[in-house]
Amino acid sequence: MYKPSKRIVAQLKAYDPGLDVVWDAMRERWAVTWRGAVVHHVRNEDGSYRPLDERVVTHVALIDACRYSSAQAFMREITEHNHRLEERAQAKFSDHVQQVAKEDIYRAVFGSPLVPVGVDMETLK
Repeated sequence: MYKPSKRIVAQLKAYDPGLDVVWDAMRERWAVTWRGAVVHHVRNEDGSYRPLDERVVTHVALIDACRYSSAQAFMREITEHNHRLEERAQAKFSDHVQQVAKEDIYRAVFGSPLVPVGVDMETLK
């Protein structure tokens, strides 16, 4: 029998102690259960196998609409979640752009890409 990731199970239980993960041998997929009832089968959009990861915790939280007082509160949470994802993606892109800019400045000043310390520029030509 397969054993789920302890880290993912701990994250699910932190969200709701009634949640657990079991291997569904019939479907050959991980199943998230709540008090013994299957609430989600872990799979890719095309139905293929997907290992357990943080997306499972996010998905379970998103489908748990009963935790919200209204549809507006549920939509607000989804919007905030998407906003946080966009901010992370923008920060990552910004860091990448800054790194590329630094490399371009080095290239403009020294006429070459970044070179390790102690390497003679003439030997690289």
